[in-house]
Amino acid sequence: MNESRIMVFSAVIATIIAGASIIQSFYATALLSNEIEALRTEIESLTERLELIEDTIGLHELVKEKQLIEAAKAEGKVVLYCTMDPEYKEPFAAAFNAKYPFIKLEVWEGDSSEILEKFRAELASGNRIGDLMLCIDTATMEIIREEGSLEYEKLDLPPGTLDGYGPGMIDSVYPDDPETVTAQLIGPCVIFYNTELVKPEDVPKSYQDLLDPKWKGQKICIEDRLRRGGGGTNDWMIAMLEKGILTVDYFRELAKQEPVFQRGHTAAARLLAAGEFPILLNYFAYKIDMFEAKDAPIDWVRMEGVPRFTSSNSIAIIKNAPHPNAAKLFARWILSTEGQRALRDAGMIPARIDILPLNRELGGVDLFVLKKEWAEKREEYTEVMAEIFGS
Repeated sequence: MNESRIMVFSAVIATIIAGASIIQSFYATALLSNEIEALRTEIESLTERLELIEDTIGLHELVKEKQLIEAAKAEGKVVLYCTMDPEYKEPFAAAFNAKYPFIKLEVWEGDSSEILEKFRAELASGNRIGDLMLCIDTATMEIIREEGSLEYEKLDLPPGTLDGYGPGMIDSVYPDDPETVTAQLIGPCVIFYNTELVKPEDVPKSYQDLLDPKWKGQKICIEDRLRRGGGGTNDWMIAMLEKGILTVDYFRELAKQEPVFQRGHTAAARLLAAGEFPILLNYFAYKIDMFEAKDAPIDWVRMEGVPRFTSSNSIAIIKNAPHPNAAKLFARWILSTEGQRALRDAGMIPARIDILPLNRELGGVDLFVLKKEWAEKREEYTEVMAEIFGS
C-alpha cells in the first residue's frame, strides 16, 4: 500500500471514529435530556404536592383561627397584667379593640414586683383574675416559674409567627418549647439629660464622665429601685456588672456624686424635663419621642462602642387562665406583624427585627438582655447597692 492510500485510509478511519463519537454524543445528550425532563416532571409534581400541603395547612389555620375567635367572643374579655405607661398602653389597646371589638381588654398596671405580688395573692386565695403577663422580662418569668408560683400555657401561635424575631428575643422557660414565653417589645436603656441645663460640650460621652466633679450635688438622678430591687434600673445595674461594662467600685464612686433618687422612671423623666436635675442615669430610649412630641428639653446620650442593655419585655399566658381563648387570641395578635406594628406606632420598639422603630437611631445597635443566671443574683446585688447608696 503506497503512502497516498495510507493517508486516505487513515482519513476514512478518522471520519468513522469522529462520526461514531458524534452519534454517541447525540445519544448521551438524548438520554440526559430525557433524565432532565423526568427530573423536571418530578419537581413539578413535588411543587404541586407542597402547594397542596400549604393550602391544607392554611385552611386548617383559618378554621382554627375562626374557632378561636368564636371561643374568645364567648369569653368576652381578657385581663392583662402590664408594666406599660398609659401613654403607650392606650394606643395599642385601641388597635386590638378595633380588630376585636367583642373582647373587652382589661389592664392592671404596675411594676414587675407589684404585678408578681398581686398574682401570688390571687394564687394563694384561689381567685385567679389575670390571663396574661405582659412586659415582665423573660429571666424573671423563668425564676418565678422555678419557684413553683407560676406556670404557662403554650402560646399556640400560627406557623411562622416567630420567624421575624432576632436572637435572644425568643426565650422560653421550657427549653424544649420556644412558644411559651416570648419577648414582644424591647427597651434599650440610656442616659437622658436636660438640654437647657447641659451645654453641648458638657454632654457625657461615657459612664465615666458622670464622675466628673461638675455633676456632684444632686445633679444625677437614679431611679430608686437600683438600691431597693425590682424594675428596669435594677436589672440594668445587674446586667452592666455581669457584662463587665461597669464595676461595683464604679457605683461607689458614683455615690460620692451625691445623686438624687426618684421612684419611677417616668416620674423621674418628668422632673428632668422640669429642670429639677440635669442628668437621669438610666431610662428607656424609646420614650424620648414622647417628650420630644411635647417639646420637652430632653435628649439622650449616644455612646459609641458601648453595648446597650435592653429589657426584653415578654408575654406569657398564665396556666388555667380564666379567659384562655381570648388570651391566646391576644398573644397571636401582639406577636403578629400587625400587632408589632401597633406597638411600634404607639411609640415602642417591637421585638421583631423586621419592623424598625419609628426613631431609626434606636435600632441596629449592640443590644444585650438580662440572663437568668444574672437575674438570680438580684438580692445579692441589691444589698450591695443599698449598702453603697443607703436605703
